[in-house]
Amino acid sequence: MVFEKYAARLKLHPDAIVVGTSLGGFYAAWLGAEFDRPFIAINPSIVPSKTLQA
Repeated sequence: MVFEKYAARLKLHPDAIVVGTSLGGFYAAWLGAEFDRPFIAINPSIVPSKTLQA
């Protein structure tokens, strides 16, 4: 659901870059890779299912 929401926004703005921190950094990297966009991931959660479990 989160991915679909941001994917729709990216399609509206083809020149936008993606920026995120922590879990947002994880999504920034994912969306950047999926849409071949530049992204900035600050302190990304690489494996959120483990690092953000608590």
